[in-house]
Amino acid sequence: MYNLRPLLLSDYYKNYLNLLKQLSVIEKKNTNYLEYAKTWFRYSNNKFHKIIVIEEEGEIIAQGTLFLEPKFIHNNEFVGHLEDIVVDKRYHNKGISKLIIEYLKQEAIKNNCYKIILSCKNNLIEYYSKFNFKTHEIQMRLDLEENFNQQK
Repeated sequence: MYNLRPLLLSDYYKNYLNLLKQLSVIEKKNTNYLEYAKTWFRYSNNKFHKIIVIEEEGEIIAQGTLFLEPKFIHNNEFVGHLEDIVVDKRYHNKGISKLIIEYLKQEAIKNNCYKIILSCKNNLIEYYSKFNFKTHEIQMRLDLEENFNQQK
C-alpha cells in the first residue's frame, strides 16, 4: 500500500536523495545529513512550498513539489507551480505519478490557485497532456549557477 504524505526529516534515511538523483544531479555537499536537515527545516516551515512523497515498504519511491505563488492580480489568488515530479524507475507504469499529480492538483485547488504551471522536457508533453495540461507559450531560462560560483 502506498503512503502519500509530506516529506519528513527522517526520509533522508529512506532513499530520498537516491530518488532525486534519478531526476537530476545532486552536488556532493548536499548529500550529507546536516545539509539535508538545514534544507528540510527551511522548506518544511514554508507554507508556500509543499513537498510530498510516496513511501512503500520503508522507502521513498516518488515525490512531487507544489510552489504557491501569491498574485496581486487575479483577485489575490495563487499560481501553483508543479516541480520535481519523480518516480523511482522500478515503479514506473504503476500509476504513481498520477497519484502525485492529482494530489498536488487538489492541494492547488484548496489553496485558491487559479492555474497550475509546469515545465517539462519535450518528450513528456504527451504524458502531461493526459492530465489536461496544455502547451502554452515558451519557457525561458537563465542559469545563475555559473555567476554564483564566480562570486565565491
